[in-house]
Amino acid sequence: MRKIVFLLSILFLLNSCNNDAATAETIVVESFDFFENRTIIVETGDDMQFPTIQNGENLVFEYGVFTKSSDELVVDDETSTRLIFEIGPMLDSFEFTNQELENINCYFFTSNSEFSIMEKVNRGAISGTQISNASWNILINVVLDTRMVEVGGVFNLRGQN
Repeated sequence: MRKIVFLLSILFLLNSCNNDAATAETIVVESFDFFENRTIIVETGDDMQFPTIQNGENLVFEYGVFTKSSDELVVDDETSTRLIFEIGPMLDSFEFTNQELENINCYFFTSNSEFSIMEKVNRGAISGTQISNASWNILINVVLDTRMVEVGGVFNLRGQN
């Protein structure tokens, strides 16, 4: 009888662990922002390169994705991904393809607790049309070394910090 109770206890414990893992979800937060009077500067630190947005004269667009597990027991599971580029402030529409993407300082950057990777984008297309002084409709369709990024949305002006 004790063996049966012991085995049932083990099975109950294993089953409850599996149910907890099955209910954990991935939380994804996307952002579509642009900044006035900015430029992109690539900085180096801790043997890695990363793009930063600094004061300048252009419009800088940033598509961001932040993901993490909803399971509070999982630590260091966050991943941050950014695709940024800049255009001249006088444009009200644009389309850049392939090698032209290098002229707009287009970068893809992803990082988590284990690694950070920056890639200069030079394949694909990015197009946009200004909707108002505070918003742009942007379509991104670029090819990276490891994957494609296809996203479209309204990018809103973010306050100057």
